[in-house]
Amino acid sequence: MKDAKKLLPNRQEAMGSFGRITSLKDLPSDKVLLGYIKEAMQLNEEGIKSKKPSSSVKRELVIPDYVIDSLRKNKKAFSTFENFSSSNKREYVE
Repeated sequence: MKDAKKLLPNRQEAMGSFGRITSLKDLPSDKVLLGYIKEAMQLNEEGIKSKKPSSSVKRELVIPDYVIDSLRKNKKAFSTFENFSSSNKREYVE
């Protein structure tokens, strides 16, 4: 989006489009919000997609030996862990 009002933060710095909102005062005016909505609708109708940040660097999951050793003591647990997605394995290990 063009963001002529410079209200949208850098996506890498904030979770939401307008940062932390604790009250209605933190939101832009109705006129500005409607402008953003209309621009987003136009982009959707034209089929224009936002560019996703490149995540070409994949972090290798390092599973500590003690986790693997513990899982191998129970075949069902080990099998279940092996069938987890990478993100599930990462969450479990962390």
